[in-house]
Amino acid sequence: MLDFGFMTELSWSDRLDFALFFFAMGERDAEQCTRILLSGVEGELSTGARQHFQAEIEALVQRHGGSNARDFDVATFSVQLFRSLRRHQIAVVRGSLQQS
Repeated sequence: MLDFGFMTELSWSDRLDFALFFFAMGERDAEQCTRILLSGVEGELSTGARQHFQAEIEALVQRHGGSNARDFDVATFSVQLFRSLRRHQIAVVRGSLQQS
C-alpha cells in the first residue's frame, strides 16, 4: 500500500512502475520517468504537450533526483509532480494513469 493520507492498494504492475519510477529518479533519468508516467495514458498527447510535460518532468528530476532519503522532501516533490500532471490533464486512476 501507498499512503499519502489517502490510501490505495496498487496492482503488481503499478508497484513495479512505482519502483522503476523512483529508480529512474535516483539515476536522474527524466526520459524514463516520463515514459512511466505516460505509459497508461489512453490516447496520445500532442507533440507540443508531450514536450512541455517532458520538460517539466526533466526539471523535477534534476531538482529532486539523486537525493539521498534524508534530503528527499516527499511533500514538495509530490505537490510539484501532481501539479504537472493536473496542468496536462493527466489523471491518476487506480490501476493506471489516464488522460482526462
